Amino acid sequence: MKKTLSVLFAVIFAFSALFGASAIGLVNESTLKSKVASYMGYDESNLQDFSYNKTTQNMLDYYTVTFRYSGVSYTIGVNALGVYDNYSYSANKVIVPAAVKDLCISELEAKGSALKEANCSSSDAIFKSEKFAVKNGASVYSYDFLSKSAEWNVDVNGLTGGIINSSHADKNVIVMFFIRFFAKIAALFG
Repeated sequence: MKKTLSVLFAVIFAFSALFGASAIGLVNESTLKSKVASYMGYDESNLQDFSYNKTTQNMLDYYTVTFRYSGVSYTIGVNALGVYDNYSYSANKVIVPAAVKDLCISELEAKGSALKEANCSSSDAIFKSEKFAVKNGASVYSYDFLSKSAEWNVDVNGLTGGIINSSHADKNVIVMFFIRFFAKIAALFG
């Protein structure tokens, strides 16, 4: 009898959790586009080329969504409970979804952490690529930039500002002068 009651309470708890999750917004094929638009902070009617691939992961429907907005192509993963992951896009600038913006450090703080890691001032840095991603539940700012003496790749934790990954390639000062010179020219015409 005791075991039966435990199983019954477990089933009731599971169903109440499932129905409670609908209050925060379960995702299905009919609500997918509006939920993704809301997550990004975009108007649903302006999402172009919206498509998705549905699979099952951990006994939940999982959608890999692709779309374009203002000329940028996006890919976002979302499961049926509304957990977003694997967020990426095609631009070289930082685009943070509206739903996670308040949970992360600012773009300025993240860039400051990357420059501090490289012991480089903002006036000496030439940024080639700046990105934001959500991968495996972690928010990450990624920066590729040139200092006066090296090419840097730095990943910054979006929640704490700590360095996740950092690598650099030291270059000869004369070589770096020309790399930086051509990078500045490319930025003017890019």
